[in-house]
Amino acid sequence: MPIYKLSKTALSPLPQATFSKLGILERENLQQVIKEQIQAVSPDTLIIAEEFSEWEDSRRRIDLLGIDKTGNLVVIELKRTTDGGHMDLQAVRYAAMVSALTFDRVVEIFQDYLDKNQKEGDAEKTLLQHLDWSDETDGEIGQQTRIVLVSADFNQEITTTVLWLNEQGLDISCVRMQAYRNEAEVLVDIQQIIPLPEAADYMVRIREKKLEKKIGGGSSRERFKYEVTHREKTFSNLVKRRAILKVVSCILEEGSSPDELQDLMSRPRFYTVPGEFSNEKDFLRAASEASQQPDGKTFDARRWFTKPEDLIFHNGVTYAFSDQWGTNTEDTMRQLIAKFGKGEISFRRI
Repeated sequence: MPIYKLSKTALSPLPQATFSKLGILERENLQQVIKEQIQAVSPDTLIIAEEFSEWEDSRRRIDLLGIDKTGNLVVIELKRTTDGGHMDLQAVRYAAMVSALTFDRVVEIFQDYLDKNQKEGDAEKTLLQHLDWSDETDGEIGQQTRIVLVSADFNQEITTTVLWLNEQGLDISCVRMQAYRNEAEVLVDIQQIIPLPEAADYMVRIREKKLEKKIGGGSSRERFKYEVTHREKTFSNLVKRRAILKVVSCILEEGSSPDELQDLMSRPRFYTVPGEFSNEKDFLRAASEASQQPDGKTFDARRWFTKPEDLIFHNGVTYAFSDQWGTNTEDTMRQLIAKFGKGEISFRRI
């Protein structure tokens, strides 16, 4: 669908142009622009390498290599053509090749990228800040490798392949970038076409559900549900993130403070907002305003328990607890219960 120029009396379609006819080169122009404005094609991504290659065939190079805020590596492949070439197959091969990168190696690669591009900064410090980790033990690098394909358009062969690969558990996005002329100006329309933005969260949940079933040998219900007991009361059928929220809630009922619990967890697990907000809408607005302050921390509502029944109040402050938990959840629950449970709290996997 074309882009239109609006006047008081008419809509005039702008002529579409190809990057080649505009004299815009793939590596020298598009790649340089996108690496500096990566949010346009891959939000929440930090570029750590360009033209990356760590294998014998030096002709095979990843256009851009990034890492998202959850620690997933992101392979970004660019084409200025309207069919996408064979970029899907190239990207899958590259994703497999970088999947074994460690945190230390990622730091080395990123520092080399900063030095080559004459960018100031300490790679490890910048990476930890991007991930919101206090140190490398807070999470795991590369649990999954995402792929972002950027092209002027994609043929049916590529779109069909990408849709099928996503159904198999991969995470591939197709971003279409089309150029238009408006007199002397060149306009670019950037749209994610796979998955559609409004379906992206749904696709993530489906992929995670399939992964849990695969890990659990088809029995994810038994493997990933918990029971928490506090004094004489038992809370059953809790998923992992709900189980640790319940453990925390029970500990707070025993008289501990959120700050005491946070001291036991190296990674920030509470988002705090001055004042007491029993209404979710009011809390979200206050948290958003707090994040925009000069010293404010980034706030993404999808990463926190913000329902009224989940919010925590202590000394005139509202606390939202993190819902981002992985392989260290059970260990964290054991540590919290051992230190603050007073013998009244327990949990078990059901």
